Amino acid sequence: MTQECEPAADGTPDAFFTKSSCYPAEGVKCNGKIFDGRTLGFERFTPCKPKGKKSFQTALLLSIFLGMFGVDRFYLGYPALAVHTLISSLSLV
Repeated sequence: MTQECEPAADGTPDAFFTKSSCYPAEGVKCNGKIFDGRTLGFERFTPCKPKGKKSFQTALLLSIFLGMFGVDRFYLGYPALAVHTLISSLSLV
């Protein structure tokens, strides 16, 4: 199950959240209630950063042909890993 990153309910710009549901393990006692593992304990909203939709095929091709230079990491939105990969590959030359 994928959790979607959605805009804040109050309309705050640049604020995104995802709903996290907690199902306590069987036998856990909380606030006087003993859980069975299937009962919802609580839900909370966790801040998140929305990611753009990326093409799997494009990422795969970039990884196969230009992955040694970190181009695929830039495409997927991981610039720190991309720079690390680029520096590592250039240091081998």
